[in-house]
Amino acid sequence: MNIKLTTIIIFLLSCYFIHGQNIHNSNSNNFDSISRDLKRIYERNELAGFAVSIFGKDSIFFQSGFGYADKSKKIPYTVSSNQLIASISKTFIGVSLMIAIEQNKMKLDDDVNEYLNFKVINPNFPDTKITLRHLANHTSGITDPKSYNKTYLFSKKLKKKNWPQQWHDYLKIYNRNKDIPLEKFLENCLSEKGIWFEDDTYSEKASGTDYEYSNLGSSLLALAISNAVKESYKEFVKKNIFQPLRMDATSWDNNFVAEDLRVTYYIENGNPIPDYRILTYPDGGIYSSVGDLTKYCQEMIKCSIGQGKILTKESFLTMTKPQSISNDFPDAICWDLSFAPLIGHAGNEFGSSTLMYFNPKSGIGQILFSNNSIGSLKQEKAFFDIFNLLFKYDF
Repeated sequence: MNIKLTTIIIFLLSCYFIHGQNIHNSNSNNFDSISRDLKRIYERNELAGFAVSIFGKDSIFFQSGFGYADKSKKIPYTVSSNQLIASISKTFIGVSLMIAIEQNKMKLDDDVNEYLNFKVINPNFPDTKITLRHLANHTSGITDPKSYNKTYLFSKKLKKKNWPQQWHDYLKIYNRNKDIPLEKFLENCLSEKGIWFEDDTYSEKASGTDYEYSNLGSSLLALAISNAVKESYKEFVKKNIFQPLRMDATSWDNNFVAEDLRVTYYIENGNPIPDYRILTYPDGGIYSSVGDLTKYCQEMIKCSIGQGKILTKESFLTMTKPQSISNDFPDAICWDLSFAPLIGHAGNEFGSSTLMYFNPKSGIGQILFSNNSIGSLKQEKAFFDIFNLLFKYDF
């Protein structure tokens, strides 16, 4: 979603995320207790549905779903319910980049223009290169201007009556959006010759000197990876991540998701919205379930101790080493480090709120998906109360 909402979700995490006293009981007692506590939060009626997972590298300690994937059809939300994972998708860019580096196709400090068919230059600093590292840790100087809103392609025309007032001006943009390839989208936005180029597309601060979260920058990095490996980014991720980890319920296309596993997305006022996809798909367009994404996060835990399939321990440590010059939003290579010692990412799109974090020291991870926007204080509190609860019990 746009940068303001992404920043909000990071801020809220910092407000709500608290390491409380762990409760030590038998696993069966913990299972009953956490199920009961999660049900109580669901009964606040702030979220349509959600599912959670607590796991180690080889074990699932707790997984369960609550509420509805579709309220009108009374379809339960389960750990198999499939939805956009939003910006958690960016972590796949980081893993893909490290795989490409292992294959000697790229280097972190390469100029991104070495891998592009159009020029990306900050006109305020024309002699300062933008590197892959800058893109990966959000210090590239690329912003998310108004043209980024052209990324949303809804399956039906949106009506003002269904949306809160603050979105009405954006609906005009969304309803006019057209399907175009990723490379053309990025060229239109980022090239000075691009038809959507804006004066505020680039920061007034040079690359490598200032943190500014950028969806466009993330997708540009994915395009560079694709060009370097001479394969579509979608296929590269599928071949090198989805398939080796047997993530059979994870894809780039909602059409491949079984009808009974698809969710309906609900925005902050409780209204359902049409299905949609993201044209800058690397920055937020992966579809998955809590159950399937658990496999991915388990693999990251294994990679952290040299037992992974898809990355060496050295690559994992490089990827998750603090990179950003900002202490307020410490980022690694496409991973968030705001809640040390946790590593992970948050996601926020229309009707999709997601969190995935793991502790490489304890080897424990937690995932939360909801098919609901978190636009009100009560929704925010319910969502983060759920996630904090996942850290309360010691399995």
